[in-house]
Amino acid sequence: MTQQTPTPIIPEHSSAGAILRINGLLLVSAFNITVAVYVWPSDPHWAGLGLISIGLCAGAAQFTWQAFREMKKLRDHEKTVQAFRELGSRPRNARLADNADLEKAGMF
Repeated sequence: MTQQTPTPIIPEHSSAGAILRINGLLLVSAFNITVAVYVWPSDPHWAGLGLISIGLCAGAAQFTWQAFREMKKLRDHEKTVQAFRELGSRPRNARLADNADLEKAGMF
């Protein structure tokens, strides 16, 4: 008797939440860069604004790095789900047994 491998149940997943999070991180990063450009002082008298601008750029770099990490996690998750899908087909409903099938199996 050969042992049959069970058909895997394919999980349904949506990556919409992860994509929205990545887009949000990149949007905040772009906003930080935009504010940093506008805050950058043109006069040395306002040198403190330069420090704020540098801080905004550092924050933008951190948000961008975090977005790239999220992209990698999403890609790895998609690869795992695709490998799981390749294991087999979706489960299907079996045909209901009628009286003839039950008699043939010796159940009547």
